[in-house]
Amino acid sequence: MAELDLPRLKSSDGSFDYYRAWIAEEVARIDARLWLAGHSMGGALAISAAVAAPGEIDRLVFDIACRALDLEANQSKPSRFRQTARSRAIPLEAGSEEHK
Repeated sequence: MAELDLPRLKSSDGSFDYYRAWIAEEVARIDARLWLAGHSMGGALAISAAVAAPGEIDRLVFDIACRALDLEANQSKPSRFRQTARSRAIPLEAGSEEHK
């Protein structure tokens, strides 16, 4: 598993287009179908990447504030994303067997 950290806000001047280009480069760089997880703007970037390169993205996981998972308050974000992915991941292929 690779964990990506968004570039600092200072390097982007707050431009969503900067982050969209960054995630597209990361997706192209990694030679595998990806699971992308994100919270807030990270979720928006995950959606953007899936729309731009649907053949490269296998699943999207959204980390939201009010969910029914029992998570430790002191868990790191990567740990929360892994737990969320294991328990709530949904394949992007709407016709897949997991949706039936």
